[in-house]
Amino acid sequence: MTMAISFEEDTQLMRELLELLEDEQKNLVINNVKEIEKAIATKSMLLQQINATAKKRYALLNNYHFEANENGMLAWVLQQTNPSIKQHWDAFQRILVKAKEMNRLNGILISKHFNRNQKMLQNLQNAFKSTDVYGKNGQTKSSVTTRGSLTA
Repeated sequence: MTMAISFEEDTQLMRELLELLEDEQKNLVINNVKEIEKAIATKSMLLQQINATAKKRYALLNNYHFEANENGMLAWVLQQTNPSIKQHWDAFQRILVKAKEMNRLNGILISKHFNRNQKMLQNLQNAFKSTDVYGKNGQTKSSVTTRGSLTA
């Protein structure tokens, strides 16, 4: 007996992912690194679950002699006479679009943080950059420029 294709589990997992992405965005805005790091592990686990449910769905789709991909899934959905299947598919697609957009926005925020951190590191490196000066014998020697000095 072949199991029925359903989108309930996929939709629930995507809702969880969307919620996690929203939390991630809030933490990115306030630069709460500790919470962002916590979310990474949860997001990874959730993405693995989403991948597993998609593989199950594709395997079932293959049993119905459709391509095991999103085009095959759409073709299968369009052939169904039960309107709730299309409704569940549409709900799943709406959540998927929201999650993709949220992930895109979070990527922009992460990129901004990364660029700011790179500039800060560059400024620190420049502060300790060595400069060439002439010694007593007229030869160049390196001297490290720092903003402060250490005393023993």
